Amino acid sequence: MLKYIVQRLLALFPVVILVTIIVFTVANLIPGDPAVVALGHSATPENVKIFRHKWGLDKPFIARYFIWLANVAHGDLGSSYISRKSVASIIAEALPVTLQLIFYALIIALIVAVPTAILAAVRQNSWIDLIATSGSLVGLAIPNFWLGIMLMILLAVQFRLFPASGYVSPFVDFPDHLRHMILPSITLAAWMIVPLIRFLRSELIRVLKKGYIYTARMKGLSEAVVIGKHAMRNGLIPFVTQLGMTVGEQIGGTIVLEQVFAIPGMGRTAIAAIFAREYQVVMGVVLVLTIGFLVINLLVDFLYMVLDPRIRLTGE
Repeated sequence: MLKYIVQRLLALFPVVILVTIIVFTVANLIPGDPAVVALGHSATPENVKIFRHKWGLDKPFIARYFIWLANVAHGDLGSSYISRKSVASIIAEALPVTLQLIFYALIIALIVAVPTAILAAVRQNSWIDLIATSGSLVGLAIPNFWLGIMLMILLAVQFRLFPASGYVSPFVDFPDHLRHMILPSITLAAWMIVPLIRFLRSELIRVLKKGYIYTARMKGLSEAVVIGKHAMRNGLIPFVTQLGMTVGEQIGGTIVLEQVFAIPGMGRTAIAAIFAREYQVVMGVVLVLTIGFLVINLLVDFLYMVLDPRIRLTGE
């Protein structure tokens, strides 16, 4: 177990380094001078020169990357050119907001996807199965930002059931916090629900054809016990893999939704930093999101052991 954990953690470093190189290169290819953006177009050439020297922007591209990498190794993600706040503090404010959005969306997705997939698998080729599979195809064709805008127009503008945008901290007013988060959470959950239903349905159909399922039914066990204890236990193992991949993919999906619903999370922070040419903030956000995605994949492996104690993770 320990050997496996060490190997997996060591394997994260090359991936993180490669991602940071790609993002740092792309960020520096964006037209515009961070000094001009920070100081304004009325800034004198002398002030621009001083600003660029102060923040190390006058150094070659490769030198700036390795300076940033060395600072990260010492726990320093840098500071914002404009607000002068540390990147760590900016991320500390934005990350909990994004995690809240993903958590609420995941809860909604599981509440909808798991029962729907079970019914579709147990009643294969029935009208329930037809609605579930057809709905999944429709869901794949709908962009999440478009769905968010439609929900905003319908439920916020027309019926005024929820706020159209904005964010309220759960520590300030929890009921109002939930009202602000319900529309973006439903929108994000919609894209989680589609692959989860399709995958769990397929796995359960495969498991329900196994011999031990027929044996369990011949013993007189109720259908609820057969599905819940025998079929689901084996069908959930590959489902957990799909769940981890889906959550990881939706980390990127929050970028657009946070902009649409004006939620001050990691996605909106990254977009604002890109427009302001704040490379330090962009790199800090990407680094944290990349590590988060890789950690999710690692946690999925450990969930295998929880679902099936016969599985043992090794370094082989």
